Amino acid sequence: MFTPIARKLFPALLALPLMAVAAVGSLGGQWTGNSQVDGDRVVSKTTLSLGAPDEENSTLRIEGRSTCTLKQGKYSVDGSGSGTLSFKETMGGDACTRLAKGTFNLHPGNTARQLDFEVKYPGSDGQDVLRRGALSRYP
Repeated sequence: MFTPIARKLFPALLALPLMAVAAVGSLGGQWTGNSQVDGDRVVSKTTLSLGAPDEENSTLRIEGRSTCTLKQGKYSVDGSGSGTLSFKETMGGDACTRLAKGTFNLHPGNTARQLDFEVKYPGSDGQDVLRRGALSRYP
């Protein structure tokens, strides 16, 4: 029924979807590092806690000129390991409220223990602001 080559490849092909699921599921947990608004010199300590995908149990905290905490975050991940993130609750000033309205994108970093993110959100002048961060899994 199968050629000898197909018999050898078949188990590996079955494992590919399982590997993708494992990679997607590995985003949950705590990530720490820094983030920065494009064009700004201030680097902010950034902590992202991701719960289970598609549940409102993630939190983002940025400590810079002022502290901003976003809660009730919900994220989803595609087959490549990239994802989107959104938040419902904010603790902080007006800039924090604008940040919560942003479009968050998550991307796998250079290693399995790294996560890159970027968010585009409205600035106080109505122009888009882009914040980028590089985070590492903690611990």
